[in-house]
Amino acid sequence: MRLDQSIERLHRVGKTTVKQLEKLGLNTLEDLLFYFPFRYDDFTQVRTIADLTPNETATIKVKVDLIANRRSPRQRKNITEAVVSDETGQLNIVWFNQPFLAKTLTVGSQVYLAGKVQDNYNLQMVSPFYEKATSFSTITKRLQPVYSVPGRLTQKQFRYWVKQVLSLVKEIKEFLPENLIEKYNFLKINEAIENIHFPKSKQLFGRAKDRLKFDELFLIQLKIQKHKEQLAKAESSKVKF
Repeated sequence: MRLDQSIERLHRVGKTTVKQLEKLGLNTLEDLLFYFPFRYDDFTQVRTIADLTPNETATIKVKVDLIANRRSPRQRKNITEAVVSDETGQLNIVWFNQPFLAKTLTVGSQVYLAGKVQDNYNLQMVSPFYEKATSFSTITKRLQPVYSVPGRLTQKQFRYWVKQVLSLVKEIKEFLPENLIEKYNFLKINEAIENIHFPKSKQLFGRAKDRLKFDELFLIQLKIQKHKEQLAKAESSKVKF
């Protein structure tokens, strides 16, 4: 893949989706890399079940006690329900239209779950992100990007597309002088873009944000200066009296 290639090159992107993305000004893979999240869900702190409160986002490390699928006759949805626990208590978990989870998250397995806590008579998580506790964390225990997406596109889809092109950041050319980067301890442009989408730590996220904010102001000032130079060189037309 190359930066200048059409967004159609992405896996699981059809013609309808291409039209939706074009409305956001996203035509190429480079456009997607420069389409930054507008906020983040903070899943960096692992909580206990007893500490959870309604309407917060959180990450928990739990054991799967029960998990099973059932069919909702009214909504015609596959519902996966689980009961999980840690040393402080139990919690109900619900996923929709993901019946494979009953085989993926087996009884007795240790998992990280990250999502919003809801109060439906009892505390529960609905459709949280999940990862086996033995795996390297790519979703839980991290700052999770949230993008402005149109129509029926989901955050999961959009993150999947960004991850597909993230390796292309190495092709983005650095335009700031090396001495300026060293003076202000900036990240290189490719590191900044990588960590604005999927921060490896809060520290790197802060540095990425500083670098990209500087770039924005720098380019605005550069445009203003260029415009002034063009005005200074321009010859005014003669005025006849």
